[in-house]
Amino acid sequence: MSPASLFYSKFRPKNWSATQLGSGGTTDSPIPRAIAGGERGRFSVATTGSSDPRFQTNLANSASIHTCGRNASATYCWGANSFGQIGDGSTTNSPSPLYIGSYVSVAIGGWHTCGLTANGQAFCWGYNANGQLGAGPFSDIGESSRTPVSVAGELPFKDITAGLYHTCGLSPTGNVYCWGLNNYGQVGNDTTVSTNTPLQILDPATGAVQFSSVKAGSFYTCGLTTAGSVYCWGNNYFVNFQESRPKLVSGTLVVRSLAVGNYHACGIASDGRAFCWGFNGYGGLGDNTKTNRATWVEVLSGDVRFDTAEPNAIATGMDQTCAIADFGRLFCWGRNDVGQLGDGTTTDRLTPVPVRAPNPK
Repeated sequence: MSPASLFYSKFRPKNWSATQLGSGGTTDSPIPRAIAGGERGRFSVATTGSSDPRFQTNLANSASIHTCGRNASATYCWGANSFGQIGDGSTTNSPSPLYIGSYVSVAIGGWHTCGLTANGQAFCWGYNANGQLGAGPFSDIGESSRTPVSVAGELPFKDITAGLYHTCGLSPTGNVYCWGLNNYGQVGNDTTVSTNTPLQILDPATGAVQFSSVKAGSFYTCGLTTAGSVYCWGNNYFVNFQESRPKLVSGTLVVRSLAVGNYHACGIASDGRAFCWGFNGYGGLGDNTKTNRATWVEVLSGDVRFDTAEPNAIATGMDQTCAIADFGRLFCWGRNDVGQLGDGTTTDRLTPVPVRAPNPK
């Protein structure tokens, strides 16, 4: 899932909204807090897991709540670990970061995690009942792996993303491959047959589509093409979206960056405006309503324009969205019941609000 309630920092990351904070405690925080451990607590990138709201009632105890961060030389994970998704060889939860290896990119699914090495080799660990680790026959791995296993096929990837029970990778040439649960077509190969090895995503009309990024939601996937168009496939039942192959969803918008949450997706257009689509029960679309949207709607940000140069300038979580604006300012909107917007309150926000800057340490 895209990193949603995390403050991007090249120095010391701040996280808000219990064990998954990585601060060594289990208390929610409505403002950013420093993460313990790691290399003096310094990371360059962090990402967090998500869950399916249809099945989870107590998110603080959900097995899918775990987090990973990396710096220049090491990757750390912490939080829930019932299926080995932290990757330390155990199934013991950890409130503090644990070293798991050296990866240049990390993706977190519902109960599994994947990472890319410097040469583009993909490894996954955690829950594998649907083949989401991509390691080949189920008999070889079993229901889960507590340590990283290599993705079959030896395909090189430059990015990797994970949904609840499926995973996708972006090759250096812009091809997308997916694997895992495919009951709604989220693997994108025009079937609903699950697969435990990577399959290339093709447009039935034109063949291979060149993507610049790929993002996985709960049971669907979206890709941003090099031309700035957004295609999605799989299921977003809140807006009656069901496709087993890529479908254009962004209309004539030229999108510069894309983020996909559990059941909503957002992007920053070439003029700095943000647009969103999907579930809106807590205001995560930022259009000052709680109405689900089957077409993309503009985020009502007033005079604020968002970063069009940074490919990760926007991020979505379960029911909230955050984006980087000019001068590095961070704005969030949507669900805020445990302070995940970082504005110092627990009030849902239907339009963007600035994140409170943490006290330096």
